[in-house]
Amino acid sequence: MLYAIVAVLALLLDQAVKYYVTLQIDLNTGVQPLIPKVVSLMNIHNTGAAFSMFSGGGARWLFVILAVAITIAVVWALAKQKVKSPLARWMLVLVAAGALGNAIDRALYGYVVDMFKLEFWKNFAVFNVADIFITVPGVILCIAICLQPEDEEKSTKFVLSSRKKSVKPLKMEPKAEPETAYENPFVPAEPAGAPKQAETPAAESQPKEKTAEEQLAGLTVDDILKELK
Repeated sequence: MLYAIVAVLALLLDQAVKYYVTLQIDLNTGVQPLIPKVVSLMNIHNTGAAFSMFSGGGARWLFVILAVAITIAVVWALAKQKVKSPLARWMLVLVAAGALGNAIDRALYGYVVDMFKLEFWKNFAVFNVADIFITVPGVILCIAICLQPEDEEKSTKFVLSSRKKSVKPLKMEPKAEPETAYENPFVPAEPAGAPKQAETPAAESQPKEKTAEEQLAGLTVDDILKELK
């Protein structure tokens, strides 16, 4: 909300100065000192871009579309919080206000009213309030953008280096898994609380079979003859 208020105030200031110059100073010939030997006021109709560049009127609607596109881009960037720096946000607001101020003049009249003339720089172009809002914040914004990545890189390196010094790697020891008894699915489970029977070895539970020699040793001669018959 505050950005919108500042943008509207900047736009009203630009239009008020243009309106005053149009009423009080003759077109192209009148000169009114603002700051003696520094800045004077004039009334110049500019059909080009800022500082009378590309004058001639052929690019009128191109400049209007460009100004509207810049304004929409700034509003979108502020609404989506794409710009993190507070200084950059304010500079974008002023740039959008200046672009929109000149776009209104071009759309309504086909020209922009310029009034400020530098007395100590004779060949410098005449400009207006909107041009100031476009160029000065634009230069500050470019400087901020050029300086910001280097500062972020230094801060990132400092944070990473401090973390490497303070944080020690943890040694992870493998945990021993508990042994689980294998259960045979084909053997029915014993009911809970039933007494366990002592296991008997297979040799004791089953009688030992006699060999052929032992069987013959226990037979008499008569028994052998009976078996032969």
